[in-house]
Amino acid sequence: MRLTSYSGGAQDLPTDALERYLRAIEAGTMKIVVANLYNGLDRVATAHRDLEVGGHPGKRVVVLDAA
Repeated sequence: MRLTSYSGGAQDLPTDALERYLRAIEAGTMKIVVANLYNGLDRVATAHRDLEVGGHPGKRVVVLDAA
């Protein structure tokens, strides 16, 4: 799983902020809004277009098939 909720560079993310973020995820106290689910790599272009258009707050999640 790859988390992409921080848009800055790694060099400007304080270690304590990342640790708090990860602890909140582990504890289940962080609420992550999912705007849409897209199944398969063939849906990536649609996910990208939806992201550019905006209109729905939250993450766009692409689910890959298990290999």
